[in-house]
Amino acid sequence: MANYHSNVQDYYSKELKSTYDLKTSACCTKGSTPHSIKSILKDIHPDVQAKYYGCGLVFPPKLENCKVLDLGCGSGRDVYILSRLVGPQGFVVGVDMTKEQIDVARQHIDYHMKKFNYKESNVKFIEGKIENLTALGINENFFDVVVSNCVINLTPDKKAVINEVWKVLKPGGEFYFSDVYADQTISEDLRNNKILWGECLSGAIKWEDLVLYATEAGFTTPRLVTAQQIDITNDDLKKLVGTPVYFSKILFFTIFFSHFSGNIRFVSATFRLFKIPLNEAEINIPYLLTYESGIPDFEDAFLFDNTITFKRGELVSCGPTLASAVLNSRYRDNFTFEPIDNTKQYDGQIVIVEEQKERPVFLKYATCQMLMFKARRLASSLMEYRT
Repeated sequence: MANYHSNVQDYYSKELKSTYDLKTSACCTKGSTPHSIKSILKDIHPDVQAKYYGCGLVFPPKLENCKVLDLGCGSGRDVYILSRLVGPQGFVVGVDMTKEQIDVARQHIDYHMKKFNYKESNVKFIEGKIENLTALGINENFFDVVVSNCVINLTPDKKAVINEVWKVLKPGGEFYFSDVYADQTISEDLRNNKILWGECLSGAIKWEDLVLYATEAGFTTPRLVTAQQIDITNDDLKKLVGTPVYFSKILFFTIFFSHFSGNIRFVSATFRLFKIPLNEAEINIPYLLTYESGIPDFEDAFLFDNTITFKRGELVSCGPTLASAVLNSRYRDNFTFEPIDNTKQYDGQIVIVEEQKERPVFLKYATCQMLMFKARRLASSLMEYRT
């Protein structure tokens, strides 16, 4: 592919006219949508919604009065939802390099300002590439939250994007984003396929690369929030990436093992990363955290990631990395913190949580689910073969 950027611009301005033109579920949001988001979606202009190509929900809690940046905002659907969530005192900036998408977003600024009963708009759209945010006039250490919805896979320089996000986030800020990940490195031939790249598949990165780029930039280790397997419905694309195949009664052993040795598995996943202030990065003692004051929509329990849920009033023992992330974030006021004192006796049961391992939970889950599915099919085929 001679130019990734121009091919993406062509694909999203000429090839795709609406969400229904997509050939995979990579750029489609699955799962349940919170009631608070559903109510806002009713107020989003139909033309904006028609050109939505995200793969997740990038609306972390407690956004009121926050300054938020949306990378690859497209026609602005998420920006306008965020506009409502941050309120009239907050501010949202959307960046996208595709002029046709930005034009749609800008055309509906007044519409949403009036729909939300704001005296003035609290959104701004910038046309440009997300690999160099500061060159677009975006200030460093400015945003409370940065979000992105199935966009980083479309850029050829993912490391540069993550470095730029770190620059523009305030200390203690959160990077909350959904994207597509693969269980292996994508070949150059597939990377050069315009449709596979535009459908958010051949630009997918490995989990290990995300961890490397994030930690090198200065972020905490990425924490997985949600994940789901991607379905490829287009037959031509299936042949290229090698989607699961059904068993033959005679050759099922060969097919079973060849699938797991070569074919690519894709997952869309939502992660959260935190920019910890440099003077706080050396916290090296465990803490007791108690979720005391409920966050709107999470009054009784706060889903922090796919393994950790803070229940209100529950004592939670956690390591220094997690403690530092929460302690320096906008969630701080909803928790009480106490360094663990081994000489002190605490009242009530203490829940102990572990740091996420280097191996991604979502890939373990996806692999496990696939293996279970294959095992069931294998057992069924064996029984049919024997009869």
